[in-house]
Amino acid sequence: MIRGALAGVDLFLVCHHVEAQRQAIEGLVRAVERGEVPRSRVEEACSKLDALAARFFHLPADSVGVLGSAEHLALSTGLAAAESGRDPTEGLC
Repeated sequence: MIRGALAGVDLFLVCHHVEAQRQAIEGLVRAVERGEVPRSRVEEACSKLDALAARFFHLPADSVGVLGSAEHLALSTGLAAAESGRDPTEGLC
């Protein structure tokens, strides 16, 4: 992951296991703390991802109206499963 960040990778896809996601995040944080990855590299990646999200992600006009919908409840259940250590994407594919 360190070599990827240094090579310009802005987003790593770490899926299916919450513990693997935590380890990846903690590893990158430690690399920045040790000076192996410049903090400016992480800030650059964040800026690029923020710009991408601003360009392509748009909330529905009535975003409050989706609360309590089937999609909202499914998301809530998935997030609760992730916190418990279960894979929230399991069974979706």
